[in-house]
Amino acid sequence: MFLVLCAGTSALLSLQCSQTCGGGVQKRQVFCKQRLADGSILELPDTFCPSRAPDNQRPCGRQDCPPQWVTADWSQCSVTCGNGIQTLQAVCRKQGENGQYSIVNSINCSMIARPIRIRSCFLRHCEVDTWAPCSASCGGGSQTRRVRCMMGPEGSLREVQTRHCLGKGKKPSSSRLCNILPSEECRDSTRYCERVRQLELCPLQQFKSRCCHSCRKT
Repeated sequence: MFLVLCAGTSALLSLQCSQTCGGGVQKRQVFCKQRLADGSILELPDTFCPSRAPDNQRPCGRQDCPPQWVTADWSQCSVTCGNGIQTLQAVCRKQGENGQYSIVNSINCSMIARPIRIRSCFLRHCEVDTWAPCSASCGGGSQTRRVRCMMGPEGSLREVQTRHCLGKGKKPSSSRLCNILPSEECRDSTRYCERVRQLELCPLQQFKSRCCHSCRKT
């Protein structure tokens, strides 16, 4: 017959924290053991130990994680019809000690390269006429075109009153200036112009006018 000299709990060394920041958990295994008269150790069910078992886990990594850039959804197409551009914007985000994420000022991520992606998009064909010739060959002129509101299934569109297109996106312009700047004053007005040139969007007037300098390289 074995004589129980003492009974109590013991714990193995704790495992590493599940996260180094943002709130993690450190776990360990807890056992109920008995030391017998012959000096051997016997593992028993937890109910044999009279005292409360030590905690088998504890919080760790309770400091905020460093902020980092994360990408949001693609932006809406820059135009409501025809060829446009979508950008994949990035926001600066950090994980707090409670594990929750929050958006912070972009200055907090200023030491990390900000990812910016761009792609072409096409929603539908524009129901607009082509631009009329410029009214002046130099010194500034104007161009006009007819813009119509169209409804119906693809392939059998019909012209309807303008009110039917209200709330369906910005109405395309029916007039614009032309032949304003001499070639030596041709400048880009957006930072995405190099990508516009790579995507071969320069033949489209809305990109050519905004990326005058870059599109001259094509």
